[in-house]
Amino acid sequence: MAFKLQEAKVKQRISEEKKTVELVERMKLIQVQEEEIARRKCELESKILRPADADKSKMQVLAEANHKRCVMEAEGSAAAVDMKGEAEAYALEIKAKAKAEEMEAKAEAWKDYHKAAKTALWLEAIPSVTAEVAAPLAQVGRITMVGDPDSGESLGPARITQEVMDIVEKIPLVATSMTGHKVRTVV
Repeated sequence: MAFKLQEAKVKQRISEEKKTVELVERMKLIQVQEEEIARRKCELESKILRPADADKSKMQVLAEANHKRCVMEAEGSAAAVDMKGEAEAYALEIKAKAKAEEMEAKAEAWKDYHKAAKTALWLEAIPSVTAEVAAPLAQVGRITMVGDPDSGESLGPARITQEVMDIVEKIPLVATSMTGHKVRTVV
């Protein structure tokens, strides 16, 4: 019995040792699996996650750059349209001013031309008007002059000539009132 007891103790110890070995094997297996998990995690990070993060960052940077480019192009286009509009408005304003000045100069020229044409007609007409004023005198056979010799006024042919000259002298005043030009300063 002591032998059987001894044998049972040895078997129990062997059984305990087997269980310990199994426990150690399982712990080592768990440790190996944990290390395998850690290795796969690192592999996953290095092969998939990091490149994906890098691609994500690259895409974000490219998207941001593209966005900025589009905004800058739009701002540039808007500025160009604004400048073009301002330039066209300025050009129209300058053209309008030039046209107004041209029209004003034409109006002034026509006004001056009108006055000058009237004045020229009067200047051409003065000799014939003077002839017409003096024409009745050419048909007079005899003139009797009545006047006061003490008055200092001239009697005779000088008086008749003076009256014709008074009439002719009034012609430029009439021409001035009709043309707006002083005929005396033109003559």
